[in-house]
Amino acid sequence: MMLTALRPSLAARGLHAAHSAGVSRMAVNPLRHLHIRPSSMVMSSRVTHITRRHAIARHTITSNKLQTQRRSFGGGYGNGVFDSAERIVYVLIGANIVVTMLWQTADTPRKRARMVTYFTTSSRHLENGHYHTLLTSVFSHADMGHLFTNMFGLFFFGREISYVLGPKRFLGLYLVSGVLSSWAAVEEQKRSYRMSLNLGASGAVNSITALSILLYPQSTLLIFGIVPIPAWIAGSLFIGRDLYGWLGGSHDGIGHFAHLSGAACGGLYYAYLRRNIRRFR
Repeated sequence: MMLTALRPSLAARGLHAAHSAGVSRMAVNPLRHLHIRPSSMVMSSRVTHITRRHAIARHTITSNKLQTQRRSFGGGYGNGVFDSAERIVYVLIGANIVVTMLWQTADTPRKRARMVTYFTTSSRHLENGHYHTLLTSVFSHADMGHLFTNMFGLFFFGREISYVLGPKRFLGLYLVSGVLSSWAAVEEQKRSYRMSLNLGASGAVNSITALSILLYPQSTLLIFGIVPIPAWIAGSLFIGRDLYGWLGGSHDGIGHFAHLSGAACGGLYYAYLRRNIRRFR
């Protein structure tokens, strides 16, 4: 479930952040002069090769079941729902790639400052009225590894959930979860008297992953493409890791609280769907 901290969840950059390892690993990195706190998405970077064994089987549902799903989740979509649903996932992936490439090409102090101003968020951003950064920072990533892990999770879990919710509801869940996890990261840092710059899609991706695991808890994930593990166990481990990191005050540079916030958004949406389904029974 890729609910790993940003992790990937929200990548945080520190005005006084204590983590810069993600930058130093790159020979040429436009963020090399910034201290960052990369966050993971629900799947930690060590689980980048997770695949879903039954993804295809789930998508080959009968016409009657599909109509039931649409009515249950309030989505009256046309014949092109599958194409439209999957297309929104690719659009989101493309937007994340474009913004991350802007970071990679920000090779002057002025360009880097502009990216920090418009594509990261922090308590200082909000104090200055830059509330839009709660959203724009969701499309920003510290490095290519951070981007890949989040987009991997979005690709595999996002397509599945987009079929269930339809493109509009899927997009709404993704964006709202991203904004709320960004805000949660900023608030948590204020309470702990830390000043960090936050960025990353992990909170949004974690919400999608959490919803997928709650909808299909008995499905199987393959760790590294080899080790099978029930989705509900994987989800418990991911959330447990973030809880441990957050409650233990970990300084691993991962936005554990943002990850947890994203997963919580997915959980709340799952509760909403269950209530909505009961209305049609």
